Amino acid sequence: MTHLSVAAMLAGMATICAGCSDNAQLPPQIAFGDHLLEQKSHDTDGRISRTTFAAADARLPDAPLQVEVHVGDDVSSVEELHESVMDRYRATPGLRPYYVQSHPNRACAVAARQAPARSFVLLDFCSNADGRTACAQAVEKLGDDDVSECAAKGGACWNAFCEAQWDAWRESLRRVAGTAGRAYSREGN
Repeated sequence: MTHLSVAAMLAGMATICAGCSDNAQLPPQIAFGDHLLEQKSHDTDGRISRTTFAAADARLPDAPLQVEVHVGDDVSSVEELHESVMDRYRATPGLRPYYVQSHPNRACAVAARQAPARSFVLLDFCSNADGRTACAQAVEKLGDDDVSECAAKGGACWNAFCEAQWDAWRESLRRVAGTAGRAYSREGN
């Protein structure tokens, strides 16, 4: 995918899809790095709206790369929404955490889950600089070699792994969270 088509997709995220219900929704597709992802699910849990994106041919929960967009109600602070998103992560059934690095508006976690069995890295970034408070969370499946190396080496290895993931995903996470915040703010929801 060319940089121009990625930029066009990101610009398209700022518009609300035609024919949506009263609740603001993100478009059916988003660009994340070099990936074009499509909307796989959307639900509202109390004060938080959650939309999950993955590759067109992928199925949840097995998709190798998933991006969740969490949007809080108009009174949610960045810290509240981030904590809620991370509470949902910690409540994942069968979760076996290897490493968590958390800040007031972002986190990196490396873990495994039992069903379906997989190890993964999760990066979460929350913002309200562009309207409504929103978090973009990317989850990518890890190979056994990725996990084995850092499991043997410990904290510094996990930290370096998380920093490398931040370098790769930082701008995409910021863009997705900001665009979601603007889209929901425009709808006045």
